[in-house]
Amino acid sequence: MATTTKREQILYAANRIVQRDGVTHLTIDAVAHEVGMSKGGVFYHFPSKEALIKGLLMQLLHDFDADVERALAQEADPSPGRWLRSYIRASTDESSFSSEENEAAFGLIAAIATDPGLLDLAYQSFAHYQQRSEHDGLLPIQATIIRLAIDGLMFTELFRLAAPTGTRRAEVIQALLDMTRSSQHANESTDGEQSQDR
Repeated sequence: MATTTKREQILYAANRIVQRDGVTHLTIDAVAHEVGMSKGGVFYHFPSKEALIKGLLMQLLHDFDADVERALAQEADPSPGRWLRSYIRASTDESSFSSEENEAAFGLIAAIATDPGLLDLAYQSFAHYQQRSEHDGLLPIQATIIRLAIDGLMFTELFRLAAPTGTRRAEVIQALLDMTRSSQHANESTDGEQSQDR
């Protein structure tokens, strides 16, 4: 079993606090008490609450990217849309997210909304997802619609905005997966344009 670094231990402790008590209760004092470390020890790695929240956000994004890569490794269908199918599965796999983890993500997103620096981190990640979508072998506009739809589902679930549940949720997810297979492929569009030019 790999040993955790002090920095990782602090982030785990901070995440437990956010899950249990909410992001408003995340303080250097609270983290030091949770992890059993002096305030100075926490300050050494995270000089402010803002730095701690940034660390948590980076961890959240890193963990999601790892989920996408795991789904990609398990995706048996090599046809265009492979990365998007992995993105859909990573975004909607209920076994990957406990209610406490969703609460923590909710709190972090609320904190992001008031911090331009954190917004920039999120922007970089989603710009990468858009780039991967557009280079997944489907028409870029179709790939974009699929990505926006799955992001919309993910955020409506997170913010409890009348997100579909049960059978309806499963149907939405399946419809998006089907769209990655039924959408026109980028090379087909190029071939069609060339034939029209002749």
